[in-house]
Amino acid sequence: MSRVKADLLPRIAQKWGQESCFYKAPFSGRETRWVNAQRDLFRRMSPIGACDNRKKLTPYNTRLYFNQKNLTGFGGMFLPLAFTERIGLYADLESVLEHEGHTYSTAQLLGSTLACIFAGAPRLYDLNSFRWDRGLARALGVDQLPDEGNIRKRLAAATKGNVDALERVNQKGLSRCNRTEETVEIGIDLDMTTATVYGKQEGAQIGYNPHKRGRPCFQILAATLSNNGDWIKAELRGGNTHCTTDFKSFFESVVALLPPNYRLTFIRIDKGFFSEDIFESLEGKTLKYICGCQSHRRS
Repeated sequence: MSRVKADLLPRIAQKWGQESCFYKAPFSGRETRWVNAQRDLFRRMSPIGACDNRKKLTPYNTRLYFNQKNLTGFGGMFLPLAFTERIGLYADLESVLEHEGHTYSTAQLLGSTLACIFAGAPRLYDLNSFRWDRGLARALGVDQLPDEGNIRKRLAAATKGNVDALERVNQKGLSRCNRTEETVEIGIDLDMTTATVYGKQEGAQIGYNPHKRGRPCFQILAATLSNNGDWIKAELRGGNTHCTTDFKSFFESVVALLPPNYRLTFIRIDKGFFSEDIFESLEGKTLKYICGCQSHRRS
């Protein structure tokens, strides 16, 4: 992880015998901004000469030691880790990838990736920020978390069969987490989001991209439960794909994934799905629906 040099108070530096001081931010690429924020916070909240007062603890006269191998800054992770273990997610993940004969099993490889995402890793590259966290690794049952390059190569080699297997794991988890003895009336939220790419990813196309106009992108069509936000299904499409493309087939596949005790009653869609064909299809299934639309001023 990168380091950024920070200023030391001369008196404190001389007393400790230090010539320089370095700070590390939680994620690489943000060190300078993080150091500046800490310096500004100290200047606002601490009076002038606070470091000269031995009775007052400040970031500049307090030394912190992390000399225990099992310390972690992600102590709250025991809740999601205990939950995933309780629903048997790690055992189900073993069937997703053909990953025998490697240092990490499929469950360890994918489970550690999920855990780092839960802990706040914004990108796949940032998984390396957690690799040396002994406490998190011990909670996941490994000596050291896998390198992001290892995960990236394995995902790049994934086939459609692997994706289908992962979808079955999600369906199984959905049924477990929403199992009830009574019939539950639920709704489905459908939305499409744009993912901009900056390389030559297969399938990326130039299309509707409100964030980076003219850049190649993917369109991700996703379906979630309106009641609690649980994930049902997603489909990756080319950037020039519209929301209404193959809507009926996607919608029917989503309904087929619902637990048997669920009774679908309504649909929520945004203005991208505004289509007479879609409305007629939903009305033919006696489903209520709410759809956004473009507003126009009357002349």
